[in-house]
Amino acid sequence: MSFPLDESNSPASLPDCGRNINVLEDIERQIERRLSLSRSKRNYFATINFLPNEILSLIFTFAVQSALRPYNSDLPFILMSICRRWNAVVLETPALWTSILQDPNRSLHRAIQALSRSGKTPLDLSFSALAYEQQNHRFLQTILPHTARWRRLSLNNLASSSGLIALETIRAPLLEDLALAFDWEARAGEDENEDDEVKEISLNLFRGHAPRRLRHLTLSGIPLNWSPGTLRRLITLDISHLHFGAGQPNLWRILDACQNLQKFSLNRITFSDNDLDPNLYFQPPHPLHVPELQVLRLVHIHWVVIVYLLRVMHAPNCTRAQIDGTESVEEPMIAIFNPATSHFHDLMRRKHLHGRTPTSTITYHGLTGAVWEWYGPWRMTCRFDDTEHFKERFQWFTDPIKVMNGGSCEPLTVEIRFTEVERAEMVLRTLVDMDEVRTVILGPFVPALSAFHLLLGRYEESGQWFFPGLANIWIGDILRPSEVGEIGPALQL
Repeated sequence: MSFPLDESNSPASLPDCGRNINVLEDIERQIERRLSLSRSKRNYFATINFLPNEILSLIFTFAVQSALRPYNSDLPFILMSICRRWNAVVLETPALWTSILQDPNRSLHRAIQALSRSGKTPLDLSFSALAYEQQNHRFLQTILPHTARWRRLSLNNLASSSGLIALETIRAPLLEDLALAFDWEARAGEDENEDDEVKEISLNLFRGHAPRRLRHLTLSGIPLNWSPGTLRRLITLDISHLHFGAGQPNLWRILDACQNLQKFSLNRITFSDNDLDPNLYFQPPHPLHVPELQVLRLVHIHWVVIVYLLRVMHAPNCTRAQIDGTESVEEPMIAIFNPATSHFHDLMRRKHLHGRTPTSTITYHGLTGAVWEWYGPWRMTCRFDDTEHFKERFQWFTDPIKVMNGGSCEPLTVEIRFTEVERAEMVLRTLVDMDEVRTVILGPFVPALSAFHLLLGRYEESGQWFFPGLANIWIGDILRPSEVGEIGPALQL
């Protein structure tokens, strides 16, 4: 290649500059062509290019199916951009186009392309409602002709129920997983408008005849006609943001229809006042045996309802749970640890992880009261106003674990935050003789000096230390120099 440029002399005129630029651009194009040719020849010798198209298609399919959402719906388009061969392989592999995600950041045209390229393979559809109802309607009308291929369907942030009515009459024989959720921000805005009442529908899903393969159902703010035919084969049921009229009977009917449940979750469910009266428990015809249940989650639900569920449910294989009540009864610890629910708490204690000691934390906040959290294979959260009954119930709960652990104590962390001297001392005096207390955290706005005198004190008669198992003290606030001077000698004892 020759370079007909005289670098010794500068161009004498504007035309000379133009000629030089033309020559250089021509050289640049030649270099780019040669680079492209050399790269193509190098890529030809890449190992992956010796694979048959069938193997390459399997690799692509595995990559797409392994990718986390939402990336798996974009990956086919990325693979198509690599080279002509990959483009052809991707277009000829329907399994790469089965995952379709539609949200405000994606064009509907891509979803239409994926539907046409997916052939007859089962579809995994995820839809987050767009700003304009017309666009939402277009997407739903696009996927409805393909109901025979639906395998998973997730409709999120729905502002109205118009798109759900079609689910009452469709046939989706391959459907395994269904998730429906309202847009809570949009609904809150409607609730503030006094002239516009939110009219909740009660969805008659599949007219009570759910697809035989349906195993997972998630409902957030979607009232449902709780037909046994819809629930019978479920192994996962997740319900949130709903109000139950005649709550206890409805809950019993739901669980009675779900004999094969492995995971059951209730979150932010409200009930009528009658359902929250401990003296008006609904008496079920028989206990609920859920032999396959492994995971139980009852979160942000009134304690009375939690106790009711623990009374009627018998789940001998439940190894993981999260229990977190909201509006507390007068003595929540006593309410939940009662003879009627003892079968569940025996299970919680018996199923602790061998070789790993569960831990507990009690957090006292001057404004919101106390919270006890127990972390093991189960997770329990109790909120209460004071610590009067805590010690008794804690020991009732943990004594069997001590026996199983050969007498070792279950470590307890105590955290006190945003409270005055009297309250902080009240909490500590309640727990002063508990061997289980390992760590005390004095958080913000807690008078650390007075707490220290109690934490490091002794009994006058025996000389034994308060908090005999205490190993760590953490201070989460700034100490004045005078306080440091008083605490220092105490720490040296």
